[in-house]
Amino acid sequence: MPLYETTVVINSTLEESVIDERIQKIADLLTQSGAKDIRPDRRGVRRLAYSIRGKDGQWRTQADYTFLFYEAPGTAVRTLESQLRIDEDVLRYMTVRYDHEPPAAEVADDNGGPSVGPKGRGPMAEESEG
Repeated sequence: MPLYETTVVINSTLEESVIDERIQKIADLLTQSGAKDIRPDRRGVRRLAYSIRGKDGQWRTQADYTFLFYEAPGTAVRTLESQLRIDEDVLRYMTVRYDHEPPAAEVADDNGGPSVGPKGRGPMAEESEG
């Protein structure tokens, strides 16, 4: 099965426990869809580069970022993205498929989770700079 990374940007005005429940619900959905080796990496609240209008019409300048690394069939990704699309607390999401283990998933950051490169620009950012 291919390796995927899904970045989920969640409304930061929610309580920590609600955000944790959302992330667990996403992981459970992936497991039910046939995904394995799910590794969530919650990065917490970050300032957005630009304001994003939520589905409730309010503009957001901060959001909670979570990265999920997992192996799954393509049908699991379609199922996940269809659920994220209708979730009112998810501001943005993006899924990337890797042909091999990304370097960021192999290196742990100070918190014990995978590093996503300098300034959070993605796992391959370290290789492209320089």
